[in-house]
Amino acid sequence: MLWQNFLTLVVVYPMAFDTSVGKRSSKLRRQDRFWKYCCLILLIAAGLILYTVNLSSLTLSESEGTTAQIARQILSAPPNLTKWLFPPFLLNSEPVMRSPFLPDLVAFSYYLGGISPLTTRLPIALLGALSTGLLYGIGRELFKGTSAILCTCCVYTTLFPAISGGRIATVDTPLVFWSMFTFWAILRSRRSLRWSLISGLGIAFVGLTHTWSLLPLSIIILWFLAWDTPRLLRCPHFYYGLVLGMMPLIVWWIAQGKYYDTPLIFPDYKGYWASFLTNISGYKESLNGLNWFSASTTFPFYSLIFYICSPWFVIGFYGFRFAWYYRNWGWAKFILVGSITCGVFIIFNLISGLVAGESTNFYWYGLPFYPILALAAGIQLHQLRNLPSYINYPLTWSRIFGCSGIIVVLLGLYSNYVLKVDFNWLLLSIFASLALTLGIAAVLLKRKDIQFMNVLIWGSYISLLLFFGSQY
Repeated sequence: MLWQNFLTLVVVYPMAFDTSVGKRSSKLRRQDRFWKYCCLILLIAAGLILYTVNLSSLTLSESEGTTAQIARQILSAPPNLTKWLFPPFLLNSEPVMRSPFLPDLVAFSYYLGGISPLTTRLPIALLGALSTGLLYGIGRELFKGTSAILCTCCVYTTLFPAISGGRIATVDTPLVFWSMFTFWAILRSRRSLRWSLISGLGIAFVGLTHTWSLLPLSIIILWFLAWDTPRLLRCPHFYYGLVLGMMPLIVWWIAQGKYYDTPLIFPDYKGYWASFLTNISGYKESLNGLNWFSASTTFPFYSLIFYICSPWFVIGFYGFRFAWYYRNWGWAKFILVGSITCGVFIIFNLISGLVAGESTNFYWYGLPFYPILALAAGIQLHQLRNLPSYINYPLTWSRIFGCSGIIVVLLGLYSNYVLKVDFNWLLLSIFASLALTLGIAAVLLKRKDIQFMNVLIWGSYISLLLFFGSQY
């Protein structure tokens, strides 16, 4: 009897207690996972609405027309593998090397739904909506709490440059999608080397979309791993997986070199470096004769000012400062490495554009900056949610948002009375929604009310929905 009581006390009771706790914790984990997936699906659906509303109202731009022309030529070409690997495009009666992913994607959309502006932009819009899910996965690898992840996804869903780029048939959104896919796989490969194969596959799709974008992407990955997980760079199995995943890109490089009879593996900027060095050698003469008020010179700066004035850029800037303070953490290292690399490439291309005296597509190299900005703003908003009650919110935010709301009102009055724009209820609602969002957020920040986050997120979403749903 004694040994039976001892067995009951030592084995049976702990097993029963552990089983009940295990059941409760397992049920809580399932419920938590269920609500996380529900939030993710809602965010993707909200982004999909912004990406696809009124998508076919505008005519195709020049760059979209080029992509549509190549896609139509792919459909009309004889059925073989060559037309998909080397999209047929002639410039001055000579074949031009093009990265195949975007034309092939649009051609497949034409094959399923016919030729129209909607089918030209729809696959890119779908990639833009799905990129929110990839950002959610990146957040789960970097952050511990769910609040920071959801704040990041909400910021990215209402980030105007990301949404506007996803509504046109250019390489912008596919590049962001595959860059985020690569980042997510690299972050997961820190715990499992099997994900290095998926990382190589993501790098391959970035190269098949826009080859030159491999340069900033590679710098971000190598710099981050050297700082955060240097053991991974010393592991040969990591490189085996990368090379194996990159085999589609390597095979395409070799095949296009034979097909076009040229050894170049970077076909998008043939002669770029030679022209840049030629221009920079006489940069003084170029700057002296440069028209500083021409459209090609001022457009990049206007674009930067327009994006920087966004409320998420203001919060993201403080997020970068917060990351620098906690730079020993993995999430801070990733944010700092990505932002510095993208910033250097953007500045370099702005300078090269000024020297060349023409506008450059500098945003190709800064596209990974959008998810990194969302991560910085998301962790900053999460930090504000956990501030003690005796600490005030940044007073600068309240001033900037208040001034921005006043500027929006002044712009509306200027458009109505000076430019004589015919104001209808929809255009008026766009100005009113944006001004009210910024003004109310400024007041709530002044009163130290955490509800300013909800006002900014919902107000930005409603303003973007009204704007993209209008004819403006």
